[in-house]
Amino acid sequence: AEHGFYYSGFRYSVLLKEKFQQLVGPYTPRPKEIEILMGRKLL
Repeated sequence: AEHGFYYSGFRYSVLLKEKFQQLVGPYTPRPKEIEILMGRKLL
């Protein structure tokens, strides 16, 4: 099982952003778009 982090409060925002940047690395996170039946798309 994987372990996660839970942060609450303003003072943790910098730490949370740093952890997030470590996870995504040099990539820009964005929603993934998937085409399903009949031309519909899931975001």
